Amino acid sequence: MEKKDSIKEEDAQESGFNRRKFISTSTAGLAALGALGAGIGSASASTAVTPKQKTNSTKGGKRVIILNDTSTHIGPTLARNFALKNHNIVLGTPAKGLADEVRKLGAKVAVVDKLPDLSKPEAIKMLVEAAMDEFGGYDAAYLRSGTHGTGDILNTTPEVLKEVIDENFVAVVYALQAVLPHLMDSGSGQVLMITSASGQRPAIAGTAYSATRAGANMLVRCAAATAAPKGVSVNAFGTYFLNYPGFLESIGADKNPAMVDEVNKVVPLGRLGEVEEAAHFAMSLLDGINTYQTGNFFCHSGGFNNEGWMA
Repeated sequence: MEKKDSIKEEDAQESGFNRRKFISTSTAGLAALGALGAGIGSASASTAVTPKQKTNSTKGGKRVIILNDTSTHIGPTLARNFALKNHNIVLGTPAKGLADEVRKLGAKVAVVDKLPDLSKPEAIKMLVEAAMDEFGGYDAAYLRSGTHGTGDILNTTPEVLKEVIDENFVAVVYALQAVLPHLMDSGSGQVLMITSASGQRPAIAGTAYSATRAGANMLVRCAAATAAPKGVSVNAFGTYFLNYPGFLESIGADKNPAMVDEVNKVVPLGRLGEVEEAAHFAMSLLDGINTYQTGNFFCHSGGFNNEGWMA
């Protein structure tokens, strides 16, 4: 016997709702929009239009990106890639030779060496001031902060607790407070905050670290809600098991390369992630094209963050 609360096709027609008609008219409507150049519906790939990249800078004519940490992780790769994508760049604490390398790729560069600890409110403000002085504005900001702290809930010391709160949470507040006002006043912009996969899946052996990273992800969501009405997108991006010197050292692989094989056993994809892969994804949230995505945390961990996959 058919349930009383199920909707029959004839009942839907009588009530003014016809599923087939709805689908067909909606599809036609999308196709019409596509024909008008909206890039959706039945518009062919050849007629799709890439969104125009607006720039907030008043000097140089290019989009400008702030990269606060270009000494390690994905920062140096982002600097090279954004130079190739016709950006000018503010480099924070660049790796040796990186500024000259990026200039040779066609970018104008402002360098801020020896930034203060990011838990100090003036740190990211120094990069913002450099962008305003050199380029008259900026369009995007890549912000990386944080420090690891070990210990479960019973063994987290007061010293570790204070350090991770300052570096993983307080620093995020100050960084967002520094970069958002100019972007919101300009009416456009993108911010990407680097957090951690452990902010999504608990890391018991680093309880305070995991918790403060989760808190940072919530800060990003709140900031995104504040900035969205002004045309600014704010997202978080977390890596884990990334093949770069800092991670290899943290697992002891700098002294014992076999540790990589042990770590790979807990990664669903069975390998470490590469810096170029993570940088490629991060760029899609910073390059002025994907400006509709906001208030999200994206994880780059080979599937590790999907706890349900694990035995």
